[in-house]
Amino acid sequence: MLGFRECSVEDSEKLIDWLIAHVARAERRPELVREVLLGRCRDERIEPPTPDRVGRIVSVALYRAEETLFDRIAGRLAAPQSTRVRELVDAAVDTAVDEGDAAAVVELDQDAVDDADDAGAAGDAGTVTRSDAAGAGPELLGSAASRAR
Repeated sequence: MLGFRECSVEDSEKLIDWLIAHVARAERRPELVREVLLGRCRDERIEPPTPDRVGRIVSVALYRAEETLFDRIAGRLAAPQSTRVRELVDAAVDTAVDEGDAAAVVELDQDAVDDADDAGAAGDAGTVTRSDAAGAGPELLGSAASRAR
């Protein structure tokens, strides 16, 4: 198609890396990142991927850019600040439990389980226990809850 090539897996990874470096750090709206991605494909003479694949590329780029930002911020925190952040998160979970907001607890719990998994730990059983107390037990957390126990 007029000198354009099909988007390979390698092309996708390069596009993701480019989006992280040039777009996703500052732009968090998927629809705008998508437009930039399609423009980059044109510039690189790559056939536009399918809409589903474009969505996956954008999602991965946004996720990785966010994780990079979180890692940079966490790396700058001294131990007292890190402890304070954990206390604030625990307080948010406790407030959600007290208010019976099981959905908020599940979201906070899932983040804690994901963070523990990323760190290679078994999980934060104390956090999952709080969700159990709020009525958001393993059936809502799925396999994440069982991994954390």
